[in-house]
Formats: sequence, C-alpha cells, structure tokens
Amino acid sequence: MTEPRKKSGRVFWTAVPLVAVALYVWSFGPVCWGFSRSSAVEIAIERSIQGLSDTERFDILDIWNLTDKFYAPILWGWHRGPNPIRNMIGWYANLGASYDLNVAAWNQGQVCVQRGAKKL
Repeated sequence: MTEPRKKSGRVFWTAVPLVAVALYVWSFGPVCWGFSRSSAVEIAIERSIQGLSDTERFDILDIWNLTDKFYAPILWGWHRGPNPIRNMIGWYANLGASYDLNVAAWNQGQVCVQRGAKKL
C-alpha cells in the first residue's frame, strides 16, 4: 500500500517546481502591463526629471527596480537571447501594455524594462 503513495508524492513534488516556474513566467506580462498603465510611474519619472532627492521621489521606481531584479532572467533573455526568444518575450510584455515597452541595459550590464511612446 505504501508504493502508490510514494509515486503520488513524487508526482506532486515534481509538479510543484514546474508550476512555480510557469507562474513566474506568466506573471511577467501582467507586471509589465501594470507598469505601462500606472500614472504613479509618470509622476515618479516627472519628479525624478525635476531633480528631487531620493526621499522626495515616489517609491514606485524603487519597486520597479526590485521587479527588474526579480525578473532579471526573463529580461536577460529579452535583451541577449536568440531572436525567437527576444521576439516572444517582447510580444508578451507588450500584449496588454498601453505604452511600447522595451528592454535596456544599464549600470554595469543590468537590464531593465523601458517605457517608450504611448500606443495608439
């Protein structure tokens, strides 16, 4: 009776990381779309351009910087991967975005999402 139980445990623990990776990849698009639609991002960028100190800026840019680090493997694939991978990630990132999104390298090779022109 214990043998079927061991097999179901193996199946479960094999499925857990696969589901976690799938959720990680799936969540990238909605995060990009939210970033492209957020008016808080526009306020933060405007304040940053005005030269306000870090304590006076809106925290959304700090949150986005953490997000760039969290999604660094996907961003790396978007920036440096083979063309089919780059195209697929770019398509998914822009699928629900209200602004054109692209990936850019900065600060000693780190990559980040960059917001471009508003889509028509």
